[in-house]
Amino acid sequence: MIISVQGIILNSVKEVVVASDLEEKLITRLEICQDFRRPVSTSGKQYANATLDMCWSWIINPVAAKDFLKKFIVTVPSNKNLTFGGDYKPIECVLGHSIIACNGIALALAELVEENYISLTEALALVDQLLNGNPREILRLEEKQKLLKNLDWDSVLISML
Repeated sequence: MIISVQGIILNSVKEVVVASDLEEKLITRLEICQDFRRPVSTSGKQYANATLDMCWSWIINPVAAKDFLKKFIVTVPSNKNLTFGGDYKPIECVLGHSIIACNGIALALAELVEENYISLTEALALVDQLLNGNPREILRLEEKQKLLKNLDWDSVLISML
């Protein structure tokens, strides 16, 4: 289930209660990344099943996305953040978006190290977690890979005809 950040802003009591009752992870989308920092961080901190998806916030406002990520890292457990993604249909846009996101993530982590909030070792460990580990865990990619590997593709193709 996906509940938008705008939904949390407009109806925070109802949405957060729903989030607290869900057994599956709740993905809270942060697309604009400016006025929604506090409610998203609060729900991410208070509810075990609330997860942040920054999706295309990097291309909307990379400075706000970087600032938000810094605050999110020091506020909410780091396993609750999908730092990159998008709703692109053309694949060509993904490369530029990934470069902007990687630069922003690197800047956020470098600033946290420089400001002595995290160590360089912690920052380096966060890189793999934020860009690789979290998406694999949150989106249950290993589970899905096993399902796809064991799928009878011939029957799928026949059913499509």
